[in-house]
Amino acid sequence: MKIDVDQLEQALKTLVEELRKKKGKIINIEQPIDYYWSVPGDVLYNPYENPKVLTLGQLSDDFRRDE
Repeated sequence: MKIDVDQLEQALKTLVEELRKKKGKIINIEQPIDYYWSVPGDVLYNPYENPKVLTLGQLSDDFRRDE
């Protein structure tokens, strides 16, 4: 499989433009609903094995900015 990086860039730009139109320049997450399951890399792309260990991640921990 090959991906044209220029096409990917244009798709991402389009998504960001739409997000900016609908939500503005700053996205405010009022409730801590930014948790997600993290699957270890060795089983992440293995559809034949269920992950035995999951960890919990939080977007606000991953994307920290000085306010």
